[in-house]
Amino acid sequence: MKLHAVYRATGKRNRKPRPPGFSKRHCLESFLRAWQMCPRRGELVFVVDGELPGELSDVIAATGTVVSGAGLEVHGSYWTAVRLTCGAAWSDDDLVYFAEDDYVFRLGAFTALVEAADALPATDYFALYAAIGLEMPNGEDLTPGLRRPRLRGERLAQAGGADWRRATSHTSSFAVRLAALRADRTVHLLAPRCSAAWDHALCLSLQRRLPYGPLELLRALHEPSGATSGRRVRIVLWRLALTLEALGRRHRRTIAAPRPPLATHMELGQMAFGTDWTAL
Repeated sequence: MKLHAVYRATGKRNRKPRPPGFSKRHCLESFLRAWQMCPRRGELVFVVDGELPGELSDVIAATGTVVSGAGLEVHGSYWTAVRLTCGAAWSDDDLVYFAEDDYVFRLGAFTALVEAADALPATDYFALYAAIGLEMPNGEDLTPGLRRPRLRGERLAQAGGADWRRATSHTSSFAVRLAALRADRTVHLLAPRCSAAWDHALCLSLQRRLPYGPLELLRALHEPSGATSGRRVRIVLWRLALTLEALGRRHRRTIAAPRPPLATHMELGQMAFGTDWTAL
């Protein structure tokens, strides 16, 4: 079994509050340090949206295969990553890690990930930064408004020096066995169309749990998102489609995640507990 990685990078900026010293270069270097520590790493592919600063572009070109696009945005780059991975000449037994460009990793994160995959052969999804039970990675209660399934976060294994537990949901940075991703491709292509917190809805669907209740299905019609009425109706229809997909699934996936987390989203208020991330 090898671990491949698809790293989604963009030179665009958003309005998320960042911790002091944050930079995309720092995040990339953190990823590469952890990646190079992994003894069973496979191919590294970068999906690049638009133009990157020269310092980032040079590092990326020297360390992996680059797939460039323009105007991909968050959803487009995710779809590109999923399609690319599903069509790659990688074994069904391999893992792929989907990485975003604003995360920092502990040095042994990917080594621990591979060891967890060995210890949990029946588990298909792994996340280094995830909600477990009703607890977010930062140690706070699950974000208000998110659907709360009855998942208690039971212990699954001790591997790679980490305590791996059943996770509730993760962001769009996670690992998955190739066979499972290829079987679940429809869910991964459908969920981003559902708008707000689509990654949480994706995870619930994969675990054969309802991503939306009746009120949540209709919430898009009234949310102050600035979307047109036509767009709002389409979101409701996409949410209904994802809900039906979840109900009809044959497989209930398990998501495993470590406590404390082995990576963090570099956003103030969302940073994972248990590590001094500014020191990495």
